[in-house]
Amino acid sequence: MHEDIIYKLKNTPGEMIKYAITDTDGILRAKYVHKSKLITALESNKGIGFCDVIFGWDSQDQVYDNNTFTGWQTGFPDVPVFID
Repeated sequence: MHEDIIYKLKNTPGEMIKYAITDTDGILRAKYVHKSKLITALESNKGIGFCDVIFGWDSQDQVYDNNTFTGWQTGFPDVPVFID
């Protein structure tokens, strides 16, 4: 499914890749991972982890009050994200 992306990752220099998603306010949030981790996630089609706090805080990185999806009560776990 993501053969073109995997091919480009394997055939470009460097070991790290920066990937990003938008939070609930449309702000781009990114993190760096080793290319092999992203390739494995793409090949397995299980997604790659991203902390769910980005769906529970505002543009100033303050956690929303009374949020039931994420928060201190859930420990802000990683959730799988996928490339469209």
